[in-house]
Amino acid sequence: MGSLLNKSGLTRHQQVRSMSVIELANFFERILPPNKEKNIMSKLNVTFTNNTAIALLKKFVSLSVFVLLLIIYPSLCFASQCNTKDCTSSVSAVVFQAEDYVNAYDTTPGNTGGAHRSGDVDIQATSDAGGGFNVAWVEAGEWLASDKVNIPAGKYKLRARVASPNNGGSLSVDLNSGRIFLGQLNVPNTGGWQSWITTEPTTVQIDNSGDYSLGIYAQTGGWNINWIELIPDDINEPPTDRQEIKAMSLNVYGHATMPQRANDYAGLIRTRDPDVVGIQEGVNDWQIGPGMPTDYSRADALGDALGDSWEQRYQIFINTCKRNSFVDNKRFDLTDGPNATRTGESAVINKNGFQYAAINIHWDHQSAEAKIANAHETAAEVNLHQGMPVVVVGDFNAGCTGREVNTMIGEASMKLIGNAGIDCIVTRGFSGTSEHFEAPPSDHPSLDATLNL
Repeated sequence: MGSLLNKSGLTRHQQVRSMSVIELANFFERILPPNKEKNIMSKLNVTFTNNTAIALLKKFVSLSVFVLLLIIYPSLCFASQCNTKDCTSSVSAVVFQAEDYVNAYDTTPGNTGGAHRSGDVDIQATSDAGGGFNVAWVEAGEWLASDKVNIPAGKYKLRARVASPNNGGSLSVDLNSGRIFLGQLNVPNTGGWQSWITTEPTTVQIDNSGDYSLGIYAQTGGWNINWIELIPDDINEPPTDRQEIKAMSLNVYGHATMPQRANDYAGLIRTRDPDVVGIQEGVNDWQIGPGMPTDYSRADALGDALGDSWEQRYQIFINTCKRNSFVDNKRFDLTDGPNATRTGESAVINKNGFQYAAINIHWDHQSAEAKIANAHETAAEVNLHQGMPVVVVGDFNAGCTGREVNTMIGEASMKLIGNAGIDCIVTRGFSGTSEHFEAPPSDHPSLDATLNL
């Protein structure tokens, strides 16, 4: 498996994981040596029950590709049979992206924003997490509606993704052109037209399963909307706009334990249940010369072991079951030591409309000059995230209360939250408590911290 990252920071494995069955077939057909299927088939005794799926596979995939798919995906499943994430309800959430309306009424002619599609509804590009578009220039009395949305009967939490510089906004949501009123949501002053929050949810009841027209009605104007969402009440949602995260630091002792012990580390991470994890020694940065490292195969192995409920950017991992999503990520250069090419990683993460920055570092351990330079460089990265709470995790290769860490703390107005010797958690804009614990087979302890504004 390759380890080079594309521009978004996704590994090749993650790209393959997102392919369709036919795309996978084409991919494996290019890389699989010919005439290997007989030896493989002689060692397999497989019973299939999904005749339609198997017929499709046989139609589009050679026998060699078909067998390889079974080996790589032994728990092969199709969209109607299983979920790829183990944190979702058996009933999926219903999301209506406002810009994808089917019917609408707008009080002014033309698309003022000029984006996405023609018509009278005003649409613009959004800076909200995930990108895309939002409906803007909303006036009282305007409405949007989707069509033929299948909604099972049950209790739901209704919420919306909105932005506004004004006070006192409100919208209502209904089914079938207002014949079934679901609920009203308040739109507060969020601080700006592109300062996005998720509204406080209201609980609604849908008595009968069926296909519905799902509508949004502007009771007042002066706000923007990205989407509305109906979440089945059996999904254990964290509180809306919860301003609490759990951050974890873990040195995986890469050259000695990875990738063979990835499952052990994944088990520890699942037990601790953090929002975000920064690992160290998941990249090959030893004696590789100048420039950014490219071999993240150790980190990729942990990503594989954690599974699809987690997303990875380099050596930063987020728990999507706790509704975290990446907004942005990058690497930044650190002064190298005599043997190690040092690189930091930074990500902006959204959790229920609340954004925070997570920075993962591994400072040099051989050069005192490099270590002090690493402190200045990390502080400079923290200071790029003005107005946003920041957590820095990592192996500092210096005492958490020592001169180097205190240099960073002073330059970036931070405070020490977690201390496990040279493995530290430092924050700005957060307070909290931490705990450190053994993390076998690593030669370092691990630690995590529960952080609040």
